[in-house]
Amino acid sequence: MNWLKIVLWSICLGLIWIIYQFFFTTGHPSDKNLLLKFEQSRAKYETLVTMFEQDGLPQVIAPDWTRPSNVIPTARWQEYRVLFSELELEGGLRSLEGGTIKFIASAGGLPSANSGKGYMFKPKNPQATYDNLNKFPDTRMSYRKIDEDWYLFLHWTD
Repeated sequence: MNWLKIVLWSICLGLIWIIYQFFFTTGHPSDKNLLLKFEQSRAKYETLVTMFEQDGLPQVIAPDWTRPSNVIPTARWQEYRVLFSELELEGGLRSLEGGTIKFIASAGGLPSANSGKGYMFKPKNPQATYDNLNKFPDTRMSYRKIDEDWYLFLHWTD
């Protein structure tokens, strides 16, 4: 009977951990972690901005795909991949309207319900700004200002 108690307690603790992760964390890197990486490697982020602008702001440059396909030479794509790896940008870069560039540090979920966190360069009208993006705010796209042109972002869909 002791083994049954151990199994039941293990299941209960596992469920408590899952509930905690679901309701009280985003599953993404903390603001503190992202801000520290940005501070330590700002020049590399700015290099990516320059490269992306020089390449005509393609829709997507990710570690394993681009949109449109073959938008940049393979050697240039490798330069991006090196920087993505060094900066831990698992989702690469996305261009948005108005010259905004999205740096995806973390992404997860399903096509119908997902979330992502990272950096945004020159976001257009960042209305929902918060001091803390470690929990999901009420808005689906939220920002935390780093400086004049740079923000952290957290988005989610359900």
